[in-house]
Amino acid sequence: MSVSSGPKGDGPAKSRILILDDETSILEILGQHLSDEPYECVLTTSPLEALELLEKEDFSLLMTDLQMPEMHGIEVVQKAKKLNADLAVIVVTALMGVTHAVDAMRVGADDYLLKPFNLTEMSLSVEKVLERRQLFIDNREYHQHLEERIKEATKELEVANKELRSTKEYLENLLHSTVDGIFTLDRDHRISFVNQGGSDMVGRSTEDLLH
Repeated sequence: MSVSSGPKGDGPAKSRILILDDETSILEILGQHLSDEPYECVLTTSPLEALELLEKEDFSLLMTDLQMPEMHGIEVVQKAKKLNADLAVIVVTALMGVTHAVDAMRVGADDYLLKPFNLTEMSLSVEKVLERRQLFIDNREYHQHLEERIKEATKELEVANKELRSTKEYLENLLHSTVDGIFTLDRDHRISFVNQGGSDMVGRSTEDLLH
């Protein structure tokens, strides 16, 4: 059974947190505390239901116990990260389960809390992992946008170069088509361009005049 807590209004979107623990008393404490902050919480005692929710809905953070009869928290973390690689994860365990907490972090958890935990420390942990998650997402989107802009700029440059080449060819053809002799000189007073009319005028080939 899942329970949602926290206000849902038309204001700014709240980070959604899925809290999984087989002890309803802990769920209630966590849900109530975090719902008083800028989060929307969904509570469940079932790992299977938690995974179903993660598959169907968007969550920013999963907070899960490790020692549960239905499924171990490490397996939950592994499956949750496969469903949503951007999901932040905090695992909760008793002192004797620190080794499992470290194992959970190896498979994708971002932080762990020891029972009994301090609610202030828990809030700080939630804030920290959510900020880290958002920074990662923002950074990835920035680089994706940058790559897209580079591709667009490259295409625009290719089009501009093509147009310039076409314009240059058009002007050269226009100059060559006139019977008048046209010469241009560079800074050293050497011929840098001569049209066909100029070549015919002096009786020398264009190649000879340009060398």
